[in-house]
Formats: sequence, C-alpha cells, structure tokens
Amino acid sequence: MKAKFETEIVTLQNEEMPGQPGKRPSYIQGKKPDGEHFLLAQTGFHQANRIHIEDNFYYIDALVYTHYGVKAVDETTYFTLFVYPDGVEITNVQAVV
Repeated sequence: MKAKFETEIVTLQNEEMPGQPGKRPSYIQGKKPDGEHFLLAQTGFHQANRIHIEDNFYYIDALVYTHYGVKAVDETTYFTLFVYPDGVEITNVQAVV
C-alpha cells in the first residue's frame, strides 16, 4: 500500500513585533552546521517545501540541505535550525498539485 502525502510550499516570517501590529523584522537567521549564525532571509520571507504524511510534517529546503543533505526532516528538527525558532511562524501555505 502506498503512503498518501501532500506537498506544500510554506512561507515563514518572523512573528510580529510586540506592540507593533503588522510589523515584522525583515531578516531571518539560520544556523550553520558549526552553530554559526547567518542571514537566511533578508526580505522578511523564507519558503520551504513541506510534506504532510498522516499527522506529521517534514521539511526540505536549503537550510535542511546544509545540515542533512537531500533528506526531509521532521518539524521539531526543522525549527531548531533557526536562531530564534520561537520567533518564526508559517504565514502562508500553498498546495502543490
């Protein structure tokens, strides 16, 4: 039996700044495999491929590739690759057909 899955492109942004509705920092920082920080996005947006299998999400993008090669990682692992994982949120999901 084949597993059913959905593929989506998700847009990630920083959360809104406290007390400033609609205003978000324009950069997103990622971590290199050695732990050094780098600017992943300078436009305020970053997009990734998300695969939805049963009740689980898996991600693959350039940030994942830098750490794991061509391999999707689970959602918990994915968000640890950001410098401020609690400050990044998904703001758009686009289905891929």
